[in-house]
Amino acid sequence: MKVLVTGATGAVGPAVVDALLRDGNEVRALVRRDISRSDIDVVRGDVTDSTAVLRAADGVDAIVHLAAVLHEMKITPAIRAAYVAVNVGGTENVVRTGTRVIFASTIAVYGYNRGIPLTEEATLAPDSDYARSKVAAEEIVRRAGGTILRFGAVYGARVKGNYRRLVRSLQRGRFIPIGNGHNRRSVIYDEDAATAVVAALRSTRTTGETYNIVHPYTPMVKEIIAAICKALGRKPPRFRIPAGPIRPLLSVAPAARAMLDKYLEDVVVLADKIKRDAGFVAHHDIDAGWLATVRALLETSE
Repeated sequence: MKVLVTGATGAVGPAVVDALLRDGNEVRALVRRDISRSDIDVVRGDVTDSTAVLRAADGVDAIVHLAAVLHEMKITPAIRAAYVAVNVGGTENVVRTGTRVIFASTIAVYGYNRGIPLTEEATLAPDSDYARSKVAAEEIVRRAGGTILRFGAVYGARVKGNYRRLVRSLQRGRFIPIGNGHNRRSVIYDEDAATAVVAALRSTRTTGETYNIVHPYTPMVKEIIAAICKALGRKPPRFRIPAGPIRPLLSVAPAARAMLDKYLEDVVVLADKIKRDAGFVAHHDIDAGWLATVRALLETSE
């Protein structure tokens, strides 16, 4: 099968490309800048350019659409415009090719779920511009009969944002947890996320369906911290700060308050449907996943 991948240089893109190649597929990548890979066909272009997308999609059997502007804590008019142009407009361009689409979405479309385990049938309650853009993109894909994969928090060699900052802070011994750490977080290691993409692509049952893509075990935040510390060869932080007194102090700092709220979220979704329809189960537990992630981060920082 010949597969076009958008977002091939992003957080999960390289792992998806590698997984597709291992599965025997021919891979083409639509990229905004040159990449040094001789094992795939590279086409320069942007998903916001409909002509470039049509050119890249010529002759392919399916498109794995990963390209997106990801969640940002500090929202500016430019970021909002990018969410619309890339996440929504780019998806429209991909769907207009008439090719089968595997679309990477996010469990953020559910909003803050307070730890209640959610299936794909749960009501969507996006509470950020990013999540709302993904809901709009999902609807475009759904109308076209594409497959929607709602990824949990993806971590791996190219992890960015809050998780990357968390690793660095723990490495330097400068991180003090806030709260008791009992809140849970549905996560997925990047190689497992890539395997899920291949499984969805190979199964005819996934066409027109929506799936949560997370590890079957939802770890508590304190377990994630312990796994990262274990990978770093450090002991977990001994002290913590109660969350209650901190929240009011951050009322004058919206960005910091948003980061705290994100850290304290209790997010649990279930991924039984993808196992039933495509035989996919994530195999990397947080110890194995974070060991590989930390090793990759330390290697790139040397």
